Amino acid sequence: MAGKKKSRPHRPGRRGDDGATGAVRQASTATAAPGSGESAAPPDGHVPIVLEPVITIAEAAALKSRLLPYVGHGGEIVMDGSRVESVDSAALQVLLAFVRSARAHGAVIHWSGISETLLNTAQLLGLARLLSLQS
Repeated sequence: MAGKKKSRPHRPGRRGDDGATGAVRQASTATAAPGSGESAAPPDGHVPIVLEPVITIAEAAALKSRLLPYVGHGGEIVMDGSRVESVDSAALQVLLAFVRSARAHGAVIHWSGISETLLNTAQLLGLARLLSLQS
């Protein structure tokens, strides 16, 4: 409809956005197996997802975009949070939504590594059990 304004402002100048190349590089908060496509699983059927050292509100949208292709995988998803040095509630909400959605599609989530920061923050927010984090 002409004349209506969007209720949300344009976001390029938001915190953490240093231009297209830098924002993508820094906001790349999860990676699949090296050299594999976004939706391709390695030959053994496991999907490895490695979380970056910083996953905060500034990276939450990119984290969601990176995890979304794996929601319908239905197999085993191995999360590696061993490198996480900084995490906030926004990133944990994205992780929780991913874990719940993936499980609803039949996926089994395992953690191959969990940093002390990731575990402590999740425990503080009451999300450790829901995310299946184990020390």
